Amino acid sequence: MGALTAWQLAARRPDLVRALVICDMRASALGAASQREWSEWFKSWPVSFATLADVRKWFGEGDSWLERPRPTRGEFFAEVMAERTDG
Repeated sequence: MGALTAWQLAARRPDLVRALVICDMRASALGAASQREWSEWFKSWPVSFATLADVRKWFGEGDSWLERPRPTRGEFFAEVMAERTDG
């Protein structure tokens, strides 16, 4: 998903991008319905998370998006986030 996001950013805001390396990306997005589903999922996040433990719990427990617990997903998101005094 990172390659698609970077590609879309470069297309919409070329002033923010000097160079871009894209690898292993789909040829196209999955359509408007899929984009709405992703948007709703992102909007459901309790940002900001109070602690990294909250990140692990939010992303590791089952939800309507994946429908089953995924502890490794919780660990991944906790690894790519930083805990600060403000969340």
